[in-house]
Amino acid sequence: MHIKDITLKNFRNYIETTFEFDKRGCIIVGKNGIGKTNLLEAITYFAYGKSILDARDNDLVRFNENFFKISATFNNLQTDNYFDITYQNYKNIKINDMWVKRISELYQYLQILYFSPDDINLIMDAPKNRRTFLNLSICKIFWGYIEIIKMYENVLSQRNALLKTDYHHAEKKAWDEQLSTLGAEVIDYRLKFLERFAPFFQKNYESISGNSEKIDLEYICLFKYDTKQIKKDFLDELKKIDDKEKYMQRTLIGPHLDDLLIKINDKPVVKFASQGQKRSIVIALKITLADMIHKISSTYPILLFDDTLAELDKNRAKNLIDLLSQNHQIFIATPNIEHYVHFDLPILDLENIMQNNINEETHDEIDEMHEQTNQEPDCPEPENTQLEDEVETNTQS
Repeated sequence: MHIKDITLKNFRNYIETTFEFDKRGCIIVGKNGIGKTNLLEAITYFAYGKSILDARDNDLVRFNENFFKISATFNNLQTDNYFDITYQNYKNIKINDMWVKRISELYQYLQILYFSPDDINLIMDAPKNRRTFLNLSICKIFWGYIEIIKMYENVLSQRNALLKTDYHHAEKKAWDEQLSTLGAEVIDYRLKFLERFAPFFQKNYESISGNSEKIDLEYICLFKYDTKQIKKDFLDELKKIDDKEKYMQRTLIGPHLDDLLIKINDKPVVKFASQGQKRSIVIALKITLADMIHKISSTYPILLFDDTLAELDKNRAKNLIDLLSQNHQIFIATPNIEHYVHFDLPILDLENIMQNNINEETHDEIDEMHEQTNQEPDCPEPENTQLEDEVETNTQS
């Protein structure tokens, strides 16, 4: 899979700019604040239907404008697909001139993985980050998971609302049944995903780090279960904590509270791994996901590195990119080309492009002013006509 071109209009700091890309991708070079991350954000927007940086759509609109539009051509397995996304108070998405009704449809077309400096938070921060990584990863492998997790979250919300009321036992029992049924499905999806994921993860970590430490992934659930009867064990635990949940007025167990424990040599990474090991681990997580996507769909995802390779040894970073670029289109954003000078990728000088765009915009404005200055003055309209126009304009407004 690769992106052939993209046009951004009023997106972040872009006025209107078109980029055409090599199949290999490129190294995007420019000083901080020039728009490197904004370009990567726009590319990933087509895959997720939203900002990968969790920004609101309204915040993506260029200052003093009221809309943004991004369009792109992606090629997968020798087939071009044309994407067009416009936001003005609400979002419109088209694929090959056909309206997209649900954002989840994008998952079937595009596979794009974004490597961010903030990925270290997968290890360091709250379990929510690891659950989000799990959910997004599983959605890319098993599309049916999207609906399951949505239904679970809906039931969870309604059950929590019930726990805040003076409910009848029979009503709660019905919600317990639904929660345990869907919760068991969520957990089962996650366990099956991790079972496939773990061996690839160990191999990729060794390749990236050059080390042979044992890396383990352990799914942490708040209740004990037998994999053959997760629903029953979930339901039994809900009965045991009935009084506690009534007091706390919220659901105290379930996949919405579970965690993914990453261990190095049988010890938690968060406490016992070095900074370099942690960086290698988070990169290995994403590379492993790319491997799994290819195993399932025969598609090699587009890989976007937002200067995340700078902390790796230069030779190891080059070997990694050389290996990945054999099959993946790769984009690397950096303010310092020196770290990537030996990479076999085209260079996109974003600073130069943005300056040329500003110059062209300035020339266009000057030309427009000259045209207006050189125009002959119009003959005055009859007064009634002007008034009619004004009344018509007021009526329209």
